[in-house]
Amino acid sequence: MSKEMAQSSNARRDIWTKDEEEILMIAHFAYDNCWVNIAEHLPRRTDNDIRNHWNTMQ
Repeated sequence: MSKEMAQSSNARRDIWTKDEEEILMIAHFAYDNCWVNIAEHLPRRTDNDIRNHWNTMQ
């Protein structure tokens, strides 16, 4: 994969959809701060991505 492709795929990954945010809110209600469990419901996101996004939403 070229550097340009890697950068563009990372940029797309950083944009959260409304559906992803809704899944995050529901999963956080169920799992609290267990980011690894929440990540099972958001396959494009790592547990760190999820935790960081949650903290910016608060």
